Amino acid sequence: MARHQRGLTMIELMIGMVLGLLMTGLVIQIFLSNRQTSRFAEAMSMIQEQGRFAVGVMSGEILMAGYRTNPLQPVANPLQGANNTGVNNSDSFTVRYQLPVPVDCTGAAAGNPVVNVFAVVTSGTTGRPILTCNGIELLDGVEGVQVLYGEDTDADGAANRYVAVPPATMLNVVSMRVAVLLASDTLVSPDTAGRSYDLLGQVYGPFNDKRLRRVYSTTVKLRNRLAQ
Repeated sequence: MARHQRGLTMIELMIGMVLGLLMTGLVIQIFLSNRQTSRFAEAMSMIQEQGRFAVGVMSGEILMAGYRTNPLQPVANPLQGANNTGVNNSDSFTVRYQLPVPVDCTGAAAGNPVVNVFAVVTSGTTGRPILTCNGIELLDGVEGVQVLYGEDTDADGAANRYVAVPPATMLNVVSMRVAVLLASDTLVSPDTAGRSYDLLGQVYGPFNDKRLRRVYSTTVKLRNRLAQ
């Protein structure tokens, strides 16, 4: 005669509950891991986009330094800089050039020559460092900007050395190096060991706040001869 199962024993119920809890914990762990991975990838994508934007904007302006629409009217002081004057000892610099229809880095109508001043200041909204141009916020999360000036000391058109302090004779400057330190808005980095970052000889950190950080840099060769 066939025997019919009438129920589960207490041991079987306990084993089932334990297995169910283990499966639930595993599913939650996979979900949280995937969520963390997604947040990290999103932050990385955003910071890369911001890095390209910051370097691109400043490089484009540096390339314009000294450009003039009237060859008989040179631009005075087309490139000036100040060392360690901004937030986190960031450098600032000023670019001047002429345009047929003058607008500044914010898109606003400007005089001729156009004057664009790049600096890192503290945001009045978020309290975090931001990159500004003429006092207008360009990008949040810019924790540092460092600049080196390439001096041509033997008149061959190439930089013989890069210096942090703007040379007394800017006529000898033929290129600039710019480095930017960017930090994510969200706390996504698993690195909590206190990592530091080198921006052209200026050290930032160590940081322990789990923000994702990256350094972006470029060297820009000046197209126009600088005037005093």
